Amino acid sequence: MNGNVISYTYDTSSSANVAYLKKIQYGQGTAANRSVEFILNNPTSAPRPDKPVSAKAGFRQQTDRRVTSIEVRAASNALVTRYDLTYSQDPDSLRSQLAAVQRKGSDGQASLPPYSFEYSFRAAGRGLFGNTEASFAPSSTSCWPDGGIWAGIGPSTVFGTIADMNRDGVGDLYQVTNAYSTSAGIVAVSLGTGTSFRPGAGKTCGSSSFGQGTQWSPYKLLFSDQYADGAVMDFDGDGYPDHLLSNGLTGLYNGVPRLLRRGSAGGFTEPPLHTSFELAHDWGFNNLGWTYTFDWNPYIRITKTTNGEVDVTIALADVTGDGRPDLVATQLEGPYEYYDGVADDPTWPSWTGWGVFVNRGLLTGSGGTWLDFGTRPLRWPAAANAAIQHDYQGMISTVVLADQNGDGLADRIFSNAVEYGYGAGFYAQESVPSGVGLLVTNTTCTVTGTYDLNGDGFLDHIDAQDTSSSNPSWSVRFGTGHGFSSQAKVFPSDGGGIAPGCVEGNGVNTVPASLRDVNGDGVPDRLRYQVGVRLNAGALDPSAETDPNLPTAVLPGLLLRATDPLGGVVEFTYLAAAQMKDASGSSASPGFSLAKPVVSRIRHRDGRAGTPAVVTKLWYGGGVFDYAEKEFRGFGTVITTQVEDGVDASQITSTYLTDRDCAFALASSETSLGANVLARETLSYQTVTGGGAVPDEWTKCLPATRVVESVEGNEAAKKASRSSGFKCVEVLGRGERVLSPTEIHREGDVGQQAVSRRLPAG
Repeated sequence: MNGNVISYTYDTSSSANVAYLKKIQYGQGTAANRSVEFILNNPTSAPRPDKPVSAKAGFRQQTDRRVTSIEVRAASNALVTRYDLTYSQDPDSLRSQLAAVQRKGSDGQASLPPYSFEYSFRAAGRGLFGNTEASFAPSSTSCWPDGGIWAGIGPSTVFGTIADMNRDGVGDLYQVTNAYSTSAGIVAVSLGTGTSFRPGAGKTCGSSSFGQGTQWSPYKLLFSDQYADGAVMDFDGDGYPDHLLSNGLTGLYNGVPRLLRRGSAGGFTEPPLHTSFELAHDWGFNNLGWTYTFDWNPYIRITKTTNGEVDVTIALADVTGDGRPDLVATQLEGPYEYYDGVADDPTWPSWTGWGVFVNRGLLTGSGGTWLDFGTRPLRWPAAANAAIQHDYQGMISTVVLADQNGDGLADRIFSNAVEYGYGAGFYAQESVPSGVGLLVTNTTCTVTGTYDLNGDGFLDHIDAQDTSSSNPSWSVRFGTGHGFSSQAKVFPSDGGGIAPGCVEGNGVNTVPASLRDVNGDGVPDRLRYQVGVRLNAGALDPSAETDPNLPTAVLPGLLLRATDPLGGVVEFTYLAAAQMKDASGSSASPGFSLAKPVVSRIRHRDGRAGTPAVVTKLWYGGGVFDYAEKEFRGFGTVITTQVEDGVDASQITSTYLTDRDCAFALASSETSLGANVLARETLSYQTVTGGGAVPDEWTKCLPATRVVESVEGNEAAKKASRSSGFKCVEVLGRGERVLSPTEIHREGDVGQQAVSRRLPAG
């Protein structure tokens, strides 16, 4: 008996570590004489404008090809049909987007218009931010953010900022009361709704509402960004910001228990946990580091003057890409002194790269639970005497440690070059297109800096111009993932108020201005003292403000409109998952901080004049993200409501499983028209595990029962059909574990005889 044969051919000639599918040949028996061929652009004569680079796989990959045509050929190699693909480029990131697909017949001629596609993008001539949002104005139920960041004079002095403290994707207002006095104080958090910051239970806000939020800690824990005693980061990888306080003796922390306080939906937890540094050993870092015994010098971020620069030589940064900050030390801070409780270990000083203590998360043993950084650092390839980055405090920086290309791994970024990180070191420096001078400049505030301003995953550069004037401008070079745009785009800044030339406060001086995402849409908004909150316009279509039927999205590069050759159109509007609210106005997905855009409306038009559009609205709730596995598990509930002119709205409410084994599996569905329920479906599942030495090395989610009810608006007379008995056993065959159904049990309508059918095992 002859089967089919399929063979695949790849093009590996142009890009290191990248294989492009070139041809699929198939046919009956051994004759693979039919084909689908993918014709790629020539990377030399017709290079693609963008250069996507990623090191997620542990090695550098650059995609320099894209499909320009697809040819389908018959057995005689005769052309059956051909699809020609054309592309557009995002005006800021240059990212490639499929713009049109033209189908041609066997004669190579087109008889119909192409399929066309349009995407969200930042409109030319539009400013970065909208008008001041009135909902954030101070009132009894709205706490005033006052610029979004406050700091005293000196390092480690941030006593107010905006951060997502309860992991719902929306910014919250973090405040420390009585930060610089001998009086008692607390951390208070005014939880954000996306339109305001709420006071705590039994409290009210107003023009002077500092500290009126929910108590987050009974101690005055500053939101310091590593500059001295503490750091606020997600150390254990669960999505909640934690507070780490080293063994410093800063007067602000007298009487405060040290070490790690885990974040939660309601505050920092007590008592604090140890880290492996105190439990196992000390790293002296020339008596300047984060240690248990050197109490007199508490810093966990260290700077040092080298080669005329003030360099960061030890800091917390996620360089492995697992979502947890690691402790990074450079040779600039040597000599290193490792003490294991018995003697110094001198073996590591010969290494000229970096030493990375990898954050392994929380471990539990006989001594309790602690944050583990391992017993020894990884030897991290880096150039000799390479600083982590230059220090920001009143200085300038020509190198920054951040993710430039959006692959989740930290890179060393220069004004016209980059060293891509691959999770275990950095690749050799390579030149990139750029017109950027200094990456970061701090005077009394940040006047140039790097941010993801448009939410596309690429790092952008902002340079405030005419900072001494009352109405300065910002010169922005958007990131392309492979450097910055060579052409700057100038936007008017928001004049007036205090320090109008500042991009944001630097956490060292008292300049209340910041860029923070306050409404959870994935782009940073503008907060200014005496000005208020201005939302980032992003890629929103200005015309959609006056015509609500138009599709729109904040993030760039999302499909807005697809048009078929006959004129039919499907249009998509998006919201961020964090912007979905329940009936009370609270987050529809509490504990879900993923900045994930979701389709909130679909509008269908068939292209015929006079035919009404059909609109489908979508609501999502109960979103789940597995922070341990770093995987999206889906939404627990999705409601789709379809509206057509003159017809009652029909609605489908679907629920889904969101656990590790059965994520995205449909659990129930109910269809209604107006107030009448038409049909229901309910499913249950069983999970089978097995394979390998570990029983749950793999799992399979299989249906156990399925109940279908036909209601048609009359619950009393509904009919139901139930399928059950999808029982499975493990059968050993050919050395592999396979699954075999043993029985299918089907019940008829209510009151009728059930029918069962048993199947042979295996």
